[in-house]
Amino acid sequence: MDTSVKLGVGITFSLIVILGLLLNILYVFVFIRRRQLRQPTKYFLFSLALVDVLSISFWTLFSLISAFLGKWELSTEVCQLQEFTMSFCLLLNMHTFMILALERALFLLKPSRHSEICINTVILIILIAMWLFDAVISIFPFTGWGEISYFENQFQCSMDYEKNTRQMRFSTAIAVGIPFLVMVIAYVIIFIKMKRLQKGVSKGGQIILEQADFANGDSYAARLKRQQLKFQNAGMKRKKPILGREIDKDGFARDESSDEENKTSKDTKEVKNIFYLYKSDVTLIKTYLIITVTYLLLWVPYIIITYVQTFDRYHGIPDVMFYIFVIFTHCTAFAKPMTYVIQNENIRTHFRKTLTKKTKYRNFERN
Repeated sequence: MDTSVKLGVGITFSLIVILGLLLNILYVFVFIRRRQLRQPTKYFLFSLALVDVLSISFWTLFSLISAFLGKWELSTEVCQLQEFTMSFCLLLNMHTFMILALERALFLLKPSRHSEICINTVILIILIAMWLFDAVISIFPFTGWGEISYFENQFQCSMDYEKNTRQMRFSTAIAVGIPFLVMVIAYVIIFIKMKRLQKGVSKGGQIILEQADFANGDSYAARLKRQQLKFQNAGMKRKKPILGREIDKDGFARDESSDEENKTSKDTKEVKNIFYLYKSDVTLIKTYLIITVTYLLLWVPYIIITYVQTFDRYHGIPDVMFYIFVIFTHCTAFAKPMTYVIQNENIRTHFRKTLTKKTKYRNFERN
């Protein structure tokens, strides 16, 4: 291999490692420091940052070493680890993008249900299940289904799909095909809903997502719990709760507590939970869409060229094409945090507040 090629690719990988680690570690630091960012649905972005750090440490870094050496000098176990990390990070990224699209669609269609589902416990269960599932899928090559080889024109270890094309189709469907189809459907629903919401502007100029005909705490379970608390340990007390009784105009006896409960319930039902669509919500949808499209644009050329290489042995594709498309896949490690800072004003503000001293930031706000 030409020395200039090794040097150029090695320097490029070095820049990717530095930039990727810097931006992702910075995002993790900001996420931990800023309480406003630690919302349940933002855990997915935190997970993506951890995935990027993982991919740089056990995927890009090994390719960097291979590029400078011009060949694979590391052990076979490290080669297998690199291929596992590559597949694992691709699966995690695509499945996370799919869940983010579904989460935004649910928020627009049924925000009341979204607030019930997207809580800490549920989000953590989804994240743990997703990490475990993708890890199991990535382990398949180590069970004898497929073979891992080092490709000199890619500076990395990858699956040798020529020896098992079924595994190639399965991996593509799980990692790209199914998530892509779900995301297209979700974003089409979001686009249609956004068009309809433009007609539902309130008098104050706000966009109403949903008007729930119930108020928090007015469910049957909540009323029953209040009654149970009222009579808790009643038999053990010297003074027992006394229920007054009164006769209504129809001659029926009613408990005062029941009347008060009914009155409270009626008054409460008149209160409506109104869910509005804010500018930050729209910006977040755009951010998710941009990072998804960017990730696909950086990965799809490599997937296409891999298929061509697998099914056409006489493809004649120059090695420089493989160099470029492989580098594109590694660039996904810093593309997401860079998009957050450039495109999302809310996240950019959190970055600025975290990195700027409070006194300086207050003076900046006053000016």
